Amino acid sequence: MLTTQDRIDELTTRIEKAYRLRCPQWHGGCSSSRVWAVAVARLLEANHDDPALPVDPELYVASQVLSFPIADPWTELTGTESVRRYRDRINTIVRGLHAELSGEVRIAERRITAGQTVAQVLGAKTGRISPLGRYVVAIRASRERLAKKFLEAARKQIEACPLYREAFLGLISAADFPVPEEPAGSTSDVSGINSILSRATVYRN
Repeated sequence: MLTTQDRIDELTTRIEKAYRLRCPQWHGGCSSSRVWAVAVARLLEANHDDPALPVDPELYVASQVLSFPIADPWTELTGTESVRRYRDRINTIVRGLHAELSGEVRIAERRITAGQTVAQVLGAKTGRISPLGRYVVAIRASRERLAKKFLEAARKQIEACPLYREAFLGLISAADFPVPEEPAGSTSDVSGINSILSRATVYRN
């Protein structure tokens, strides 16, 4: 689906708000209205090159090292280092989620190995195993009907944190993931991104 101008405007508003909240001492300048559009273009470009990187303006801003006492959003949000820092943050989060999910699976499978049935383990009311963890264990045990009981809750967990799509890799197959893979294709208007980036120097001067 192409990124419409409305979508770009929405992302631009969000990235500006996130930056101003994190750096309230910044008062802007003559080119400030343009920096947010260029930052969004960088974010969309990163997502286009690597769909595993979500289009999350707030997390993109939170991933940056801000300049103090003089803030400079052009340097902090629009460079190649900005994208690298965002990618590093995403990778760190994914590794953490994978470790968390793997731990839940180990707990459940240890109990099953100790003699409890799969239904007993997954039906137990405990906060140590999330709905997605229960779904994964059921799939690994070839209990598809049981897995369906946790499907809706697992999907809600993923909606709250889409990075679980990357975190579950190695635990179950992509075909068994609770949320179907999005159709292949560009998630953004490449020509629109390139147009914004090609004028970045003009915007800044």
